[in-house]
Amino acid sequence: MAALCARAQAAQQLAAAGRGASLEAWEHELALAGEAITGLRQAYVAGLQPHLARMLPLLLPAAGSIELGLQPGWKRQELGLADALLLSRERDLALGHTTLGPHRADLRFVLQSLPGRDGLSRGQAKQLALALLLAQAAHLAECRGAWPLLQLDDLGSELDRQHQRRVLALLAGTGAQVLVTGTERPPGWPVADIPAALFHVEHGAVSGPLPGAG
Repeated sequence: MAALCARAQAAQQLAAAGRGASLEAWEHELALAGEAITGLRQAYVAGLQPHLARMLPLLLPAAGSIELGLQPGWKRQELGLADALLLSRERDLALGHTTLGPHRADLRFVLQSLPGRDGLSRGQAKQLALALLLAQAAHLAECRGAWPLLQLDDLGSELDRQHQRRVLALLAGTGAQVLVTGTERPPGWPVADIPAALFHVEHGAVSGPLPGAG
């Protein structure tokens, strides 16, 4: 976002010069764009919620239900972005960058039966990430009529064979084209009832399809 970069550069220059000149022009542009972007993000997250609610029990049933939300990057429920930027101006001048706004946004989730992201095992965190990825793909398919091309790297990492098969079976049911990459075959590969082709890439050269893909 041009206004964000410009405000940050101006803050650095003003801080270096020891001057407190006004940043209102860039703050006005940033506030307008930031509020618009945040509104679009909130609408997207709301549309994503039902897809995630369907995916999560298939990939991480122990989690129970999930509540997904957006942390906008400032206390939006208390004040608008223009006011937030005004209140943080002196701090931002001292630090030389913009400390709040849409660039600081993040997803927030609450799991019914499991702790937050810091309390999940590595396997559970990967299953949650996969559920979120597939929910996004399903949301896109709903909007555009077809699933996007998906690329999953190192599927076997953190997932045992049962969980790998669960992911692959779910993907096979979507009809999506999926590229699974890794330095070696996942332990659960191949899956007999899921059609696949196996290729080998080395030094930029692709060979295959190879036998034994399933």
